[in-house]
Amino acid sequence: MSSFSPQEMEARLHAQRELLVTLAAVVAGTMPDPGRFFAVLDQSAPLPNHQEDPGALASAAFAVAGATALEYESLVDAVRSRYDEATRRGGA
Repeated sequence: MSSFSPQEMEARLHAQRELLVTLAAVVAGTMPDPGRFFAVLDQSAPLPNHQEDPGALASAAFAVAGATALEYESLVDAVRSRYDEATRRGGA
């Protein structure tokens, strides 16, 4: 198993994120109803667990869940932006 430096890991994650955003934006452009596609993405968002007792979850687990939800939202926003940009240019 090879190990990556933090910079290599960040570069790989960034490349994967860009590819995912591009693919999802292209898929949205092929859909008869892109709004429905985005609605499904929005409904599939991992929501942080909002339990009433803040001690019910370990703080590290809560931090990961929150970060996951924020990254998912950021990805969907990026897909929407990329799709909107392509639509304005006439490419979607």
